[in-house]
Amino acid sequence: SAVLEVEGGKEHRLKPGDFLLVKPDREEDRSVRHYPARIIYLKKGEVDEENTVHVQWLARGNDTVLGNTSDPREFFLTRECENVHINDVSKVLDLQRRAVEDFEAWRKQGGTEKAIAGPKAGGQDGWWRQMYIPEHGRFEYPQEKDLTLEEGDFCRCCNDVKEEHEKAEIG
Repeated sequence: SAVLEVEGGKEHRLKPGDFLLVKPDREEDRSVRHYPARIIYLKKGEVDEENTVHVQWLARGNDTVLGNTSDPREFFLTRECENVHINDVSKVLDLQRRAVEDFEAWRKQGGTEKAIAGPKAGGQDGWWRQMYIPEHGRFEYPQEKDLTLEEGDFCRCCNDVKEEHEKAEIG
């Protein structure tokens, strides 16, 4: 874990599974919103290096094929990950998973008032339920392997990309 100072001088202990916002690159326009992510693992830097966090990126609902029809408080996990410097973390988010327990009842509610998540749904900053696959504009329910975080510096996203690359190699 690592301690991060957030707004108002408060300290927050970061740990795998926490959600946060990451500042955009310096070259990018100031109007670019900070990127939401989930911590997979933390890595202590060497003597001259900064500490890093390995994150799994999230997509905001309006950054998906849903566009402005999405709930502004809904986020989606993606299968993209990256190492970022801990100094680039701008805020810790309070996001909660809203799992679907009964798919049939959930499907029947689709398109009705009951299906709309209220302003208090999820955590203070929002909620997530599904994974978003941008290449296909598709939403999937995460499998158990996508939800659990392994001990150490193991990342499911990196591992899946490596396995796909190995399968594609001609031997």
